[in-house]
Amino acid sequence: MPIYFNYGNDIPLSVNSPNGGTVNILVDLDNTLIDSVKRLKLEMGVAAKFGVNAEDYWKAVDIAFAKYGVSGFSHQALFEGCRAIKPDFSAESLFEWRKVLEVKLFFPDTLIFLKHFKPEELTLLTTGNPEFQWTKIITHGITKHFGKIFIANSPKAENIERPPDKSFFIDDSPREIDAMKQCYPHVICLQVRTPAPWEKQKHSGCKDAHFRDLLGAYAFIREVELGA
Repeated sequence: MPIYFNYGNDIPLSVNSPNGGTVNILVDLDNTLIDSVKRLKLEMGVAAKFGVNAEDYWKAVDIAFAKYGVSGFSHQALFEGCRAIKPDFSAESLFEWRKVLEVKLFFPDTLIFLKHFKPEELTLLTTGNPEFQWTKIITHGITKHFGKIFIANSPKAENIERPPDKSFFIDDSPREIDAMKQCYPHVICLQVRTPAPWEKQKHSGCKDAHFRDLLGAYAFIREVELGA
């Protein structure tokens, strides 16, 4: 099964659906398939263990993002941010953060959702540090569920080729949902779950629908496109 990863160049995103048409489902990773908020709490727990409280943790995150951006964010970048606030912040945090990154944190509905579709119908469309994202992808063993895996710069919509007709985009981020709809109005944009705490935009003005979980999104796709 071919797996593509890309850090800015366009790739084709077209697959065949069971009913003979063309369906393409682009699915986000963090806070959509895996519980990144729970991972965040674990990471903050590590920081607290070594003397950086919640308020200072977010300051460290801001420092790291300002210097490295989303695609360059890493635990090393976070460590530098913590050191800027607390000069004696322990390097042992790097080892413990790595262990957190390798913890499986599926949402209860994730595998149920993925198993409803053929791999060629699904594209994983995520953003962030490629090493970070691949570690999470491999830890969760989800490569077999996707025909393509695409690591893009944010906003994702500005870094992919035009999706074909009958395309769906599933994401928790209102910012990413709005960007996709504005770039590609034909894509049906489905917001799921509650936006992560690091998302400054909390509401989407362009979403086609909002579901509490992936099972709601599945039912919608099944009704609209798969003819069931």
